[in-house]
Amino acid sequence: MSRIGGKNFDVNLGDLQVHVESCTLDITDNSKTAQTRGVPDGYVDGDVAAAGDLELDSTNFNLLIEAARSAGSFRKLEAFDAVFFAKAGDDELRIEAFGCKLKVSSLLSIDPKGGEKTKHKVPFEVSLADLERCYSDLTLWADYNPDPKAERPFGNSPVWIGYDPSRTRDDATCVVVAPPLEQGGKFRILEKRSWRGHSFTFQAAQVKKLCERFNVQYIGIDITGVGYGVFDLVRDFFPRATPIHYSLETKNTLVLKAQDTIQGCRIEWDAGWNDIAAAFLTIKRGATTSGQITYSASRTDATGHADIAWAVMHALAHEPLNVHKKRRSRWSTLEGSHERSQATQPGSSSGKPHAAQSTGIQLRRARVGAERQHERVPGRVRQRRRADLHTARVPNRAGQDAACQRPSRHHSTLQTQSAAA
Repeated sequence: MSRIGGKNFDVNLGDLQVHVESCTLDITDNSKTAQTRGVPDGYVDGDVAAAGDLELDSTNFNLLIEAARSAGSFRKLEAFDAVFFAKAGDDELRIEAFGCKLKVSSLLSIDPKGGEKTKHKVPFEVSLADLERCYSDLTLWADYNPDPKAERPFGNSPVWIGYDPSRTRDDATCVVVAPPLEQGGKFRILEKRSWRGHSFTFQAAQVKKLCERFNVQYIGIDITGVGYGVFDLVRDFFPRATPIHYSLETKNTLVLKAQDTIQGCRIEWDAGWNDIAAAFLTIKRGATTSGQITYSASRTDATGHADIAWAVMHALAHEPLNVHKKRRSRWSTLEGSHERSQATQPGSSSGKPHAAQSTGIQLRRARVGAERQHERVPGRVRQRRRADLHTARVPNRAGQDAACQRPSRHHSTLQTQSAAA
């Protein structure tokens, strides 16, 4: 059975595909175990960094030189996303590094003896460019009080809540997100909470406490598995809670929305919350056995199963993907139709006074407007409209008017004549 080897890797640096002689990618995580009186007691987060090296032959190194020449120099090359993909038989491996910045270290190495190709070493550092732009300082947000004991830390401003429930292995994670007050504005993650090993009742009670402290307008909860118990309790005190049932389509929509929001720099969180960026990085794109695109997260001790990333996406799901689409309104003013109807009433010499009085009045009608014209109905034969007709009266006999009688419509002397213009 074929296994993955170095010859199976394809490397894409942004839009540029290169073949490498060798490549490394190392991650440094300085998280440490906390101790109380010499006994391990949890852990503390440390700084995280990632870097690597590319070793290229002259043919592939020339591709980088052309890109640097177009940018002006190697230092002016924009940060790019690197994808390392390999497949052999049923085995498949995909590793992505975001915001990689190149640095030329060994531009040229000549061996007079020959015997092998000239190689060029190009180190790079992973800057997480898109995620780093989302870092902020919550102490600088004047409208928010980060004190956990504050009764109304965000006043009466609206917030959305995303909740990713769990029972045993992973953390049940909840985030409070402040939505933008204008179209295209920024989201802000105000608070994040995590609980592990607690019952549905406890988790629902914690969500209720958040609803008492904030002006909650939306709650999105994953109900695919054990989360339905939390959802059932939450909707007792918040009937507008929205269930999110995971499927391929739902996952794609959640991830696409998060990618668009992060890449557009439309979300902010405190720079000290390193677990948010790390959780998003653990979510990888894959394919099902039928070839459909899906997303999954690897489980780690620091980020769990990307719990906080999914919780953030549950909150962002309340905003549609297309934020620039404006809903067509069916509201029409009475400036046209109502004015004309008032102008034809007896005793009204002009419709302007009535129009002035009804300027602020609106009606909700289906496809009605002041300038609407008659349209052809699809699938119907349009007939020519005949001229207006009127009937010529037959002279009445004596006493017929008093008896309230009229000539028969089929009277032999009854005729139709065209109405005078």
